[in-house]
Order: sequence, then C-alpha cells, then structure tokens
Amino acid sequence: MATSHPTDLERGPFCQSCGMPMKRPEDFATGVEGYRVNDDCTFCFDAGGFTDPSLTMRQMIEKCVPMMMRSGMPEPQARGLMETVMPKLRRWQQPER
Repeated sequence: MATSHPTDLERGPFCQSCGMPMKRPEDFATGVEGYRVNDDCTFCFDAGGFTDPSLTMRQMIEKCVPMMMRSGMPEPQARGLMETVMPKLRRWQQPER
C-alpha cells in the first residue's frame, strides 16, 4: 500500500534475505544457470543457493548491524531497523531454524 511517505520496503528492490537495497546489476544474485535472481543480493545468494544456508535470522541481524553502523547509522537504530524489517523478508517467513 503506497503512502505519501513510503517506507524503505516499499521503495525496493531489497534483498529478501538481508534487506540490502539492490540498485546496480552487480548487487543481484545469480541462479544456477547464471541468470539474475531478483529476490536476493549477491552476498546472500549465488549460483542458485544461499551462501550461508544454515544462517538463522538472529545471526543475519548480528551480521548486518555492524555493516549498517559502518555506513553511519547508530547501533540502536540499526538494530531496531533490522529487528523490524528482517521478519518481513521472504527468507525469514518460514519458522526459525
């Protein structure tokens, strides 16, 4: 649902595993045949599979927060954003592993 102030999720595309914005062609993952995959970034998915298939949502949050902090976001804001967004991403819609 569009609003006058769209959320980041509405602006997309975003990786459905880590939430990273995907803007450049090289940001997108590849499938088994080498074709672009529109749902995931190259860091999370490559050649038809997740780069770290055993990663839990909690571990992904812990991996993403420091990267967001390096981009200038304060830790509480980065953590809060990840804890809000991550459960909405397609990869984490299944029960926690």
